[in-house]
Amino acid sequence: MAVSSEIPQDFWPRAPAALLDKCRAKNWQVIFLGANFDNATQATSYGNAAAATADSSVKNLSATMRATAESRAAYAVTGAAMRFTTEQKERFRAS
Repeated sequence: MAVSSEIPQDFWPRAPAALLDKCRAKNWQVIFLGANFDNATQATSYGNAAAATADSSVKNLSATMRATAESRAAYAVTGAAMRFTTEQKERFRAS
């Protein structure tokens, strides 16, 4: 029997959500980034805030990562939650 058929069908939705809940319980910031797909639905199904998700065109991936790094640095210094604005998300997705 193949390994994949031995894994319960609902394993993948449950396992990442449980792991991310453990991270959030430690007050860790969880950010979802995706390139060329809308990851907000998946991220929110794992309990992540929509404001902490961003999808990017491959063309804008560098700018997306730069904005993420700036947000992370602000979090490290001030404790401000890492979030993406609507304007940032629109800019990241532009092709």
